Amino acid sequence: MLKSPLQLYLQQCSDLKIRQNAYAVQQLNLNEQLPAKFNLESNSAQRLFTAEELKPCLKFAFEPLLKSFEQLSLLTDLNISGQHIGDRLFISLLGALKSSGCILQSFSAGYNDLSVLSVTLLFDYCDKKIQQIDISGNPIQDDALIYMAESKKHFRSTHLSLSNCQLTSNCLNNLSKCLRKTFMFVSTLDLSQNNLDSSDHSFNSYMELIEWTFSKNCRLNLSKNNLSRYQIHVIKNRISKGQLAQIDISENINADFNTMQQLEQQLLESQKWKPSDD
Repeated sequence: MLKSPLQLYLQQCSDLKIRQNAYAVQQLNLNEQLPAKFNLESNSAQRLFTAEELKPCLKFAFEPLLKSFEQLSLLTDLNISGQHIGDRLFISLLGALKSSGCILQSFSAGYNDLSVLSVTLLFDYCDKKIQQIDISGNPIQDDALIYMAESKKHFRSTHLSLSNCQLTSNCLNNLSKCLRKTFMFVSTLDLSQNNLDSSDHSFNSYMELIEWTFSKNCRLNLSKNNLSRYQIHVIKNRISKGQLAQIDISENINADFNTMQQLEQQLLESQKWKPSDD
């Protein structure tokens, strides 16, 4: 496939420096809000490129771009969502960010084909004061929650997005531990598009998650999780109409009758929750 003029130029640059004109960079968004112009300098050439020229070859240019992070000590918000950069480039990015000394307040890395390894390194890198973390759309599965639950850090994040991360009901226990210890300040938690339908062994953890959400006044997104009708029924009976606005349980269609009977029996035996008369 033919490379664009910009791609060819970037390939020829041996000492590439990227900086935004006019003011110090405080926000770099490789997804939607690129700065209007970049100044690319090398030993042999100099040219201004607009964001629209740069955007089509971001993946190609990503490694040279990493060199610029050493100059971005004031960077506070970084969005690289949807770039599909994979583990190797992402780990290089974390190394560059660490070298720069910047302290991010918001980091969005959704849909980048990241594995558990990248996510664990991300949480090692992030400052405890980071406010927003989005790793949606990466196939981190349940193993990442095990690491997060065992982390010694106590993040002050208010927004955590784990949408479409291939999480299952097996992670619910570790997720509850993670929320009680590692992310105790979260006020918005997105767990949509996973597979958190609970079975017998995970039902208590499921209820712990729901109870924690309400006790912390946290907004919880559980849409598209194959929750059963009975699970949804329990949620609606555990909360007041005012609290119902805190949780999104839309587009859950798993209504297996046997599972519903098992969960109802477990509720009766626990004597912690009572079915309604409805």
